[in-house]
Amino acid sequence: GYSVFSNNKATPKLKRRLYISGVTSVLRYGSETYTLSEKAENALRQFNARNLARLTGREIADEYRTPTYDLVREIHKTRAKWLGHILRMEETSYLHQTIREIYHNNYPGSLVSTTPDHNDFDDLLSLARDRDLWRAFVRNLPTHGSSAPSGDPHKVGSTTRQVLSNE
Repeated sequence: GYSVFSNNKATPKLKRRLYISGVTSVLRYGSETYTLSEKAENALRQFNARNLARLTGREIADEYRTPTYDLVREIHKTRAKWLGHILRMEETSYLHQTIREIYHNNYPGSLVSTTPDHNDFDDLLSLARDRDLWRAFVRNLPTHGSSAPSGDPHKVGSTTRQVLSNE
């Protein structure tokens, strides 16, 4: 069958834009509810690298290490945006209460796996209520291959209030 991705007349830029809007959007849809384990992230990175390599002509390994489009980062950004919305909801809302429960039980790969540096849940709420700070956190999420988070699963790299407020 016909595929715009194999059409020599379609520019690489057009193919990449179609891939992002038509293919990866399906993978990103509902990603807020995924359990995003390391295994799942690796599978998404491999899928993304194989497809991008076909579109860009780069090696699969290069697209894996430094992707032209970082699908996993975009999923993390979507999840972090949604988490910020939930944290700003009334504390009596079921979603807010569910997030509090997930946070305190430390479920790996859950929606609260990607958060800015903070001390406790109340500190995280305070960060989320500052929309500009939260947006800066989302914008500055690390890309694949940059320094990975370590230690506390509720902290991402060195993304602190001070770093974010200096933007």
